Amino acid sequence: MSLTALDYEHILQLHARYSHAIDFNDLEAFTSCFTADGAFVAPDVDHRGTEQLRRFAASVAAKDVGHVRHMLMTSLVDGDDTTARSFSFAFITRDYGPIAGRLQVPPSAVIAAGVYDDTLVKCEGEWRYAVRAFTWDGTREQLAHLEEARIPSHRSLRGAALALSDEDRWDIRQLLASFCHALDFEDIEGFVGCFQPTATLEYEFADGSTERIQGEDAIGAFAARSQGVRARARHLALNPVIEGTGYAAHVTSYCLMPMDYLYGFVRVDWPSPGRWAQLHNPTIGHSGIFHDEVIKVEGRWLFAGRRFVEDGRPDQHEKEILP
Repeated sequence: MSLTALDYEHILQLHARYSHAIDFNDLEAFTSCFTADGAFVAPDVDHRGTEQLRRFAASVAAKDVGHVRHMLMTSLVDGDDTTARSFSFAFITRDYGPIAGRLQVPPSAVIAAGVYDDTLVKCEGEWRYAVRAFTWDGTREQLAHLEEARIPSHRSLRGAALALSDEDRWDIRQLLASFCHALDFEDIEGFVGCFQPTATLEYEFADGSTERIQGEDAIGAFAARSQGVRARARHLALNPVIEGTGYAAHVTSYCLMPMDYLYGFVRVDWPSPGRWAQLHNPTIGHSGIFHDEVIKVEGRWLFAGRRFVEDGRPDQHEKEILP
């Protein structure tokens, strides 16, 4: 039997949980992503079995817990109802704390990029990694690996039987994307339409400042205030972990905001007045985590509460991540 839509969703959730677990030193969650004899391999790295994987995750988190993000994108998945193969592009970012001056390096930067090639098995109804292989972009090891690897082919979900909970998951993913597109392309009406009328939108910035907005009028004013900035920005919602029922759910996702500056210096009065940005090639302007409470209203998923925690806060590693 081929993979179902539910299998696809569970595999994507596994990828997201892996990232959240290794970034925030949740060793139990990290090892539960693998089979008992599962392995993580990379050039000059080979960790096999639960104890080796636990030590590996602990050593990674000991350096930068709460300040590194593993981002997975464009996953291709193929297989059957017992085994699967997933091939994903990835990059890793690190934050450097709040801006101290206009010439400081960007608050967050990409520190690595590569490809995950995963072999997965279903164990007692749960998908887990049998082997997770990572290769760095631009290396000879990656070229050799890609020559031998069988990249999964695209498989359409059209015609697949979607249970209600699976449809809900996809609709919630579309809500996350709609927020980003509406804000970036100055669609105020579309932005407000992502929220229920009494919803809240909160921001906790790396410098310790906060902002709380409630109600559709205030949320619309916030979107209008974000217009007209001479630096083009893109909000990217990545690695969402979704848990809940068919009526309400909690979502935790990573967020990156690459910015494409035009020329010279520009004053960017967001998130705080008087902030200046040096104009150069596209770079990461902000990164952080969204914690969302979403509800279904007349068949549509909407934000009831959306809270953004910018990377770089001193207490970032203490924030609860997994639902």
